[in-house]
Amino acid sequence: IAIRTALCSCALAHAAVAHAGEVRTWGSDDQGQQSSPSGDNFVQITCGYYFSMGLLEDGTIVHWGLAPSDVDDIPEGELYTAIEAGNSYVVAIRTDGTLDAWGWNGGGQLEHPAGTGWIAIAAGDSHAMALDEDGGITAWGTNSYGETDVPEGLVFTAIAAGSDFSVGLLDDGSLTAWGRDNNGQS
Repeated sequence: IAIRTALCSCALAHAAVAHAGEVRTWGSDDQGQQSSPSGDNFVQITCGYYFSMGLLEDGTIVHWGLAPSDVDDIPEGELYTAIEAGNSYVVAIRTDGTLDAWGWNGGGQLEHPAGTGWIAIAAGDSHAMALDEDGGITAWGTNSYGETDVPEGLVFTAIAAGSDFSVGLLDDGSLTAWGRDNNGQS
């Protein structure tokens, strides 16, 4: 069911990579971050601060590591095509193209937009974004540095979120970034 594959994901002090459907982890293991499930059917992985999640070929999600703020409370009976972890929350795209989110909601990052047609997602510390099939971005959550102030009038093809900044790939191949710029990231 999954249509998107992320090969590598990094977090606060651990990382995970999917190779040939298997997950390998390294870095900190003080919260079980390296206790990844076995199997060769992972199509995407994502890392939060002290946890990781994997999207399996059948559209289900597995979790390992510390479960802050109920990030392991994955909705039962749902199938997904994409997942992204923020600090202590997860945003996901269901197979019907709608969004789902669970975990910590300290900045409103679980208050995702309704509707269908979402094709990509990105999660920062406490903000998230979704890309629609027409190239538009909707962003929500904490906006302390302008990380949810998406530039208008542009067509995006891919998105990414840092801790408190956001990046978009435009349809002409150029990049644009917004939000915090204390290290030249935007």
